[in-house]
Amino acid sequence: MGKMPGLENLPEGHAVVKPRSEKLAILPMCGTACHNGVGPSANPPTLPKDKHPTPIPVMESLVPDLKDLQHGRGRIWCLDCHHTTKRDKLVDHFGDPISFDQPQLLCGKCHGDKLRDWRDGIHGKRIGEFASAGKKRWFTCTECHNPHNVQDGERNRGFIQLQPEPPPQLPRGMADARHELIHPVAH
Repeated sequence: MGKMPGLENLPEGHAVVKPRSEKLAILPMCGTACHNGVGPSANPPTLPKDKHPTPIPVMESLVPDLKDLQHGRGRIWCLDCHHTTKRDKLVDHFGDPISFDQPQLLCGKCHGDKLRDWRDGIHGKRIGEFASAGKKRWFTCTECHNPHNVQDGERNRGFIQLQPEPPPQLPRGMADARHELIHPVAH
């Protein structure tokens, strides 16, 4: 699982989500250098009349194709996900801040079915000790999906399709997985 802060102190049977905010190089700068914690010159900020992003050279260099952002087929724009005044935070439906370390709370606003599947272990990647009550690691939405690049080329729908990883190795001494035919798992 690699070195992860807090994992060594994690009680058995709990899962951990890898913190990302410390790895996002511009994150601390967002709230101070350009936005000063209050957004544009007005407080509350004066927002554009439509959802077309205003061309800002710095932002366009950070998010290529910003003016053609296609999350939600063009119905979603920056401030539907990013907090209007706390630029180093994301935002929920009530305007409350969400940490960049918990992107599943943001993605779940619109993708509730995927959030439930992720929470239940059906969608997404998990590693760790699942046969026991050992330590587990859950990968969040943005570790696999780029929310700024959603439309997948010719398919023009959804994220780029990821190939599933191969199944785990069989236990030593087991030649094949035919035991599943003998002892089927009820679903």
